[in-house]
Amino acid sequence: MKKIILLVSLIFGFTVASAETITATYYGTEIDLSQKNNPCKGPTDGGAEVIVVTNVSSVKNAPNRTVVQRTYKLPSGEILKTDREIIDSPKPAVLHNLFPHQYPKVNY
Repeated sequence: MKKIILLVSLIFGFTVASAETITATYYGTEIDLSQKNNPCKGPTDGGAEVIVVTNVSSVKNAPNRTVVQRTYKLPSGEILKTDREIIDSPKPAVLHNLFPHQYPKVNY
């Protein structure tokens, strides 16, 4: 995972500072990878299970930019999808927006 972030930083010309990794498991009746956060639809007892690993890293030379990388996997370890986005907000604000219960709002 760190190799991918290093490759991205070399391509886009920035270096990534410390990363937060959040792993969540979602359940449903079907998988819809077009949804960003919860890729499962329907009742949670439907048999579909997806593990989403989210890495949130601030950009070292641009502290108001944050890299968010998500990896969607099946319980067997098969990777379904990987996506990456760069957000023009500081890391604490991005963490709060993505995971408000785990990361309380930080006033600047």
